[in-house]
Amino acid sequence: MKTTLMVLGCAVLLGSNLAQAREHGLGRGHHGPRQSYTQDTTRTLSDGRVFKHHTEQTVSANGFQRNSTMTNPEGKTATRLVTGTRDPETNTFTKKVEGTTFEGKTYSRDVTTQKTSDGYTREMDATGPNGKTKHREVVATVDKDAGTLTRDIEVTKPNGQVVEKTVTTTRKVDKP
Repeated sequence: MKTTLMVLGCAVLLGSNLAQAREHGLGRGHHGPRQSYTQDTTRTLSDGRVFKHHTEQTVSANGFQRNSTMTNPEGKTATRLVTGTRDPETNTFTKKVEGTTFEGKTYSRDVTTQKTSDGYTREMDATGPNGKTKHREVVATVDKDAGTLTRDIEVTKPNGQVVEKTVTTTRKVDKP
């Protein structure tokens, strides 16, 4: 259970960092367009236990769908379905994540990001495998001249506590 939550937490953190990188002009654009693929991975641990992971991703003109199934050494499966849709008319990208853990518990996350004239807004609603919910809102402003990204963030935790913070990132690009 702890491992599952840790993996989910890492996935959320990684996804958040990748989204921030894309806002700074890094990420997907640097690697080219998203592609359709099928991938199978088998991981054998030093004690002989085997984990299997199968992923299929299909890309469309306005988004993608990625379906993954993981099988643990006991033969239990966990699933994860990620759907992303871009609406060029509203400058909006919507990402939905749904899954089940090896214990059969469900989790989900819905994220909507909208590009604005000077940055973006993002709303996220998540429900963990324990049934607890979290809401997050971000208003981000990019100052290209100063090389800054300022994010005003408001998080509503599962206990109802609201936390607000402002994060400013400065990035200087060395030009040849």
